[in-house]
Amino acid sequence: MRGTVIAVTEEVVLHLISTKCIPILLYGLESFSLCHYQLKSFDFVINRFFMKLFKTSDIHVVAEYQELFGFDLPIVCSLLVAGRNFLKNLNIIVSHYLVRV
Repeated sequence: MRGTVIAVTEEVVLHLISTKCIPILLYGLESFSLCHYQLKSFDFVINRFFMKLFKTSDIHVVAEYQELFGFDLPIVCSLLVAGRNFLKNLNIIVSHYLVRV
């Protein structure tokens, strides 16, 4: 296997990124109160990744590729939804234990 080059498509790379890398990157962040610029930095990472993968520096082309491959929702929105769900679940757990006490 030494010296073997394996060619993968952009779809495979993007699937791995969306299923393995992004969840690891965002793990536990829903429990923190992040500033807007901190949230936007995650979108910057995704935009730069797309720029390198598709060899372009045009943000409009990147936006089209993101929409095409299902990355059109900003990470900020995903984190806000996850944070809301975290707080809702936390509230349910706390109220459940308060009822028992």
